[in-house]
Amino acid sequence: MIDEVRRLGGEVLHGWAEGRIARTGEEAVAEPETRRAGKKLRWQTTFGAIAAEEPLFRAGTRLQRPFAASAAVSHRGCSQPLQRAVTDFGADVSFAQAAEKLREHYGVELAPETIRGIVVGHAQAMLEQQQAALPQWPDVPGVAQLVAEVDGGMVPIVVTDTEQADRRTGKSLGVA
Repeated sequence: MIDEVRRLGGEVLHGWAEGRIARTGEEAVAEPETRRAGKKLRWQTTFGAIAAEEPLFRAGTRLQRPFAASAAVSHRGCSQPLQRAVTDFGADVSFAQAAEKLREHYGVELAPETIRGIVVGHAQAMLEQQQAALPQWPDVPGVAQLVAEVDGGMVPIVVTDTEQADRRTGKSLGVA
């Protein structure tokens, strides 16, 4: 039953890709002086590998891949739902064990190195997002005034007597 659902899901995604390729190809051909070529595009999903013949268009030296851009897929890449599953498995266990879990749960075979790349990429994105949310440290070594304990407490300020030989002695409590 599960294999049949995977097969049907793969057929639906393949049909979607073919239809989308036809529509994006018609739009690109409308541009003047465009040459057409083809390239096989293959990516992994939770339903397995999907392959389609993608049209490539050249206008001068510029290469256009309208289907890959509009569908947000890349050759030998992984779909977003598959990346979520890979990241979930890869965060819990080793990458080799994550490959086994992926095969068991989804019937998809990915190399442990591919799983490592996906997990590390998501971890890097999370780190960058976290660092962007943190406040920036000031560039100057200090500030003119520091407000602390605004709940009514007091911060004592100690003034040392510079004329004393031993700076540990001659301290007094200052008033701000």
